Amino acid sequence: MDLILYSCKARLKSYFRQKKMQRVLLLALGIVLSAFYAWLITYLLQHAREGGLNMDVSQMLGYTNLLLLSFTILRGFFPAYIPKADFINRIYPVKPLKRFWTELIVELVSPFYFVLLNFLLLLFMMSSDYTVLHLGQSFLVFLTAHITRRSLQVFIERRINWRGSAFWGAVIMVGAFIALEARAPMFEPVTSVMMLVVHLASLACFLLANYLLEQAAYEPKRRTVNYSNDARRS
Repeated sequence: MDLILYSCKARLKSYFRQKKMQRVLLLALGIVLSAFYAWLITYLLQHAREGGLNMDVSQMLGYTNLLLLSFTILRGFFPAYIPKADFINRIYPVKPLKRFWTELIVELVSPFYFVLLNFLLLLFMMSSDYTVLHLGQSFLVFLTAHITRRSLQVFIERRINWRGSAFWGAVIMVGAFIALEARAPMFEPVTSVMMLVVHLASLACFLLANYLLEQAAYEPKRRTVNYSNDARRS
């Protein structure tokens, strides 16, 4: 826990170490925009419920989750590639599982996810159509998107031991994730707590797959990866 807290504090300090005023203004702008989009989605949900749109509330919620999923993944690749940050160098004697959890949590401590969380909470407070179940589902959606992006970064940046047991364990866990999500994809709005539990179980499989994939990865690839020089990481 001490390692996680120290790493989170270090990440926040590094973000505001340079161009502090500019970054504070960008964060404030992100909060304002999140409030605007929360109001916009609330307005569209109300019109969908009243029949003013060519889609119902469920479809509108599904599109919102799908946009959340897509944007979270694509932000790591467009307009420029952002490499995966290794907060704990592999030379340090830290257990792999502890390193994995620390890096995963620290990656979520970022202005982007703060703005995203602000958007979801405001949407929950503004719209009666966006229930606690939908809020919990949206959390699972963006966590799944984040893990997807981490996995893609591992494939891009590191060599993979394709024949190792860790890689094939990851393949099995991805298969379990797909099997659980096949009938009701995570971005489609849930109607019961049980469906939320199923999505949580599928996320656990995907999380384990990401951990095993990182264990199957070893030295960085020799070829050069073009990426953004921005201070943002993950």
